[in-house]
Amino acid sequence: MLLIKPNWHAPCNIQSFCTTRNYPENSKNPYENFNLATHVGDDISQVQKNRKKLEQHLKLAKPISYLNQNHTDKWTLLDKKNGINDKDSDAVYSFDKNCVCAVLTADCLPILLCNKKGDFIAAVHAGWQGLENEIIKKITDYYPKTADLLCWIGPSISKKSFEVGEEIYQKFSNKNPAYKEAFEKHKNKLFLDNVTLAKIQLKSTGINKIYGGNYNTYTDKNFYSYRRNNKCGRMASLIWME
Repeated sequence: MLLIKPNWHAPCNIQSFCTTRNYPENSKNPYENFNLATHVGDDISQVQKNRKKLEQHLKLAKPISYLNQNHTDKWTLLDKKNGINDKDSDAVYSFDKNCVCAVLTADCLPILLCNKKGDFIAAVHAGWQGLENEIIKKITDYYPKTADLLCWIGPSISKKSFEVGEEIYQKFSNKNPAYKEAFEKHKNKLFLDNVTLAKIQLKSTGINKIYGGNYNTYTDKNFYSYRRNNKCGRMASLIWME
């Protein structure tokens, strides 16, 4: 299995990975190469096999806890006693060891967070709708000492591949003029850079140690891309404390 290991200065007890499509035993088209999502039309039994293989490969002490993502701004707690408090969320955080926070993506931003001490983690699913609702800023409700946090931005669609309409530009520019920086016009077409949007929100909360954001899911066939294929699988971005 080919996994991406985030290149960031996380504490040694923090484990983090992002999956890719490169696995020899495949789901069937259009979910080939290790789909981990149950909501996209793939054979559920195959998805469950894929999830089990991932847990075995990583030698996890606990199963991965997956969310029912709906492009909201909702955060939820994952703990040893109760598991995920509210699965209908798009960000999950934990203070407990061996609890695996995870988000599924195929163009949206996967964002992983941890603190310098290594006793707090979070995973965020941030599509343009979540970013419009400023899902990242809500971390201050759950971990106010944001200057202690490190962030890694995983594979997502890049600005050069993400064409959007004028209404999206208006939504963001009306909310915060600083967001205009994330848009670029080229040959009468408008493009959005979600990574730039995320960095603006991260820095506005006091998070300045930001890594990643270099993989383009649309152009790199190692990743699923909803914009490229519409019907496709999902990768998982994972983080946990040992």
